[in-house]
Amino acid sequence: MPMPPWPDCYNLHITMHDGRFTKIAREIAGAFRLTSQIQWYPHITLVSHFWPRANFSEERLKAAIEDAAEPFDHLTVSVDGFIRLTNHSVQNQAIAHRVIPSRALIGFWHPLSRRLFHFSVFPPNIPIAQAENRTDLYPEEKALHITIARHLHQREADLLWEELQRHRKLRPPQTTFDVVRVTLGKNMRIYAEYDLPRRQWLTGNEMYSKVEWAKTEEAYRRGTALQPVQPSR
Repeated sequence: MPMPPWPDCYNLHITMHDGRFTKIAREIAGAFRLTSQIQWYPHITLVSHFWPRANFSEERLKAAIEDAAEPFDHLTVSVDGFIRLTNHSVQNQAIAHRVIPSRALIGFWHPLSRRLFHFSVFPPNIPIAQAENRTDLYPEEKALHITIARHLHQREADLLWEELQRHRKLRPPQTTFDVVRVTLGKNMRIYAEYDLPRRQWLTGNEMYSKVEWAKTEEAYRRGTALQPVQPSR
């Protein structure tokens, strides 16, 4: 008898296109001889791994994201300093850039979590997904961040943390910028992006197209005062 298919796994994050984050990761990897521990794809995880429930469909998932994003044509994010994180379940640590969410980002992210994982007054009324982490059920407990190095032993984390406090060259960019797309991951791959200013989903080559990025940025500039927007790919 064939085994049932393994359920699809999803996540929602903000892809960081600013090359400064990759540059800092590269410098830290070289200075501390870290390779496998470095996170080479800088991003801000809003919702960690989650799996479908019985009433799940991708149309419902996308509709929940669209509804949560409806008031916003961009989401403002600030990055300031480092943060040290501990994964108690596997006894390792991570070093990351600290992310300070704006009211708009909270206004998108927290209601979306409720739509996905909690009983609701909104259709379909019952949760459509099952969360891996408690902080996805209760996002107010989650410390947003951009991981630099992970799976560090205590001694490695201590040394790296001390050096990061000492060397100005390795300090993260202190910056505030507007996010115009959110990324939906599926089975550990980038699956689709929701374009906030244009209110539409992009898939495949559309996500990487300079023509589509120009359209996104044009729609963003029409809808708001000129502010720093994440650089296109």
